[in-house]
Amino acid sequence: MGLGFVFNVDNPSSVPIKLENFKFAVLFEGVPNEYMVLSMATTYDTIYFAPKTVSQYLVIEFLDSGGVWRALLIPNRPALERLKLDPKELTKKWFTTIGSGDFPFGIKAAEGMAVFSSEGVKGDFFVPFEGKFPKK
Repeated sequence: MGLGFVFNVDNPSSVPIKLENFKFAVLFEGVPNEYMVLSMATTYDTIYFAPKTVSQYLVIEFLDSGGVWRALLIPNRPALERLKLDPKELTKKWFTTIGSGDFPFGIKAAEGMAVFSSEGVKGDFFVPFEGKFPKK
């Protein structure tokens, strides 16, 4: 499954900024308001953003059913047991319903961190972020 995450990058400064790296956790909603971490998307693109602009940055993350199933079995096991969820059924549900167009579950980009730098400014800028694609 390929997921496209589009982020707005706001550069309010009067100088160009350079994106050094960008990472975030991908979470799917297992039951209402309970999310499971499935992967960590990471990019190391070198992209400059013009001063006083808002630009869009696209990150594509691919998930396969085996990787999702393993992510549920290992780091998400306590939540699965607490919620009495079957990892095979949950994986099947996500993979068979995401393309239906109605998104019956939420998707989050969480624990995100973007690292920027700028010429003439000492040090990097670390910017935390998160976002949620709500259910329709």
